[in-house]
Amino acid sequence: MKMIKLKAGGILYFENTEPREIYVLKSGRIFLKKEKGFFFYNNKINTLKVLNVGDMFGFEEIFIGIKRESRVIADIDSEILAFEDNEFSDFIKNNIEISKKMIISLSKEIRELDERIHLESKEKDELRSKTPFFDIYIYFISRGEFLKASQVLKRMMINGIEIDFVKSESKRIENFLDYSVTLEKIDLVKKYYEKSHELLIAFLKGLRHNVIYDDVLEKLLIETIDIHVAVKRESEIISELEEFIEKFQTSNRHKEMMFLLLRIYEEKKNYTKAFQVGNLLMDADLNEEEKIRFKDMITVLKEKLTLERKGEGNV
Repeated sequence: MKMIKLKAGGILYFENTEPREIYVLKSGRIFLKKEKGFFFYNNKINTLKVLNVGDMFGFEEIFIGIKRESRVIADIDSEILAFEDNEFSDFIKNNIEISKKMIISLSKEIRELDERIHLESKEKDELRSKTPFFDIYIYFISRGEFLKASQVLKRMMINGIEIDFVKSESKRIENFLDYSVTLEKIDLVKKYYEKSHELLIAFLKGLRHNVIYDDVLEKLLIETIDIHVAVKRESEIISELEEFIEKFQTSNRHKEMMFLLLRIYEEKKNYTKAFQVGNLLMDADLNEEEKIRFKDMITVLKEKLTLERKGEGNV
């Protein structure tokens, strides 16, 4: 084990370097950053994650056997513990508190997506019960890290885990390893995963990390919203709806999305937000049926908002 001190702005390692150590942040704060897509068409640097004291990092690439896919930059002066692979297990045995934090951090990361998505496919439910690799695969897919996801499949193959799933999925993921995002690839995802809502949502989420063109982003948002509505998880698409409404005001589905967002806010009893969306709808070009629908909704909202502000009753 060794201690590494980084000044603010200092870099611990870059993309495409060989992973040799696992790290724990002892003090300070650091960013994990990566180039968005391939450098030859987009040289923007994206912040993937902010890490705080006790967080562990650098284990992913060692686990699946690939080069570093992000760089580590200190936000403020920081101290980092670095462990060779074989030192790490001894360290966590003798440092219970910090090992607890690391385990919590790791578990939270891997299951972040799973907490929000409710799987309907019994087949994939059985798969998850057999191996944690599926959770890790979903995790990388949802972050748009398709190369890492493919390496997880290779590790599953080596260990003889769910061979049939791995064989079919390995062929499918080859279509996404160039990190380009097109309308055709969205259709391909829908074709592959029409019976697996979890994988479909994870791929749609992952593709958004590498989107360049607005028409592709529009389709991704629409497909994400539609699948959440289909599986009755509408409350989880508020951010997607807000982004769609702001960016795609000329879309033929713009009004539909505003009505949906208004209804979701009303169901969540966030009448202030619902009324704000209602104000946007006032300026929309509504047909006669929509005008009647909107008038009824806004009348009810005004009553509920008035009661809420007065604190009268349970609205």
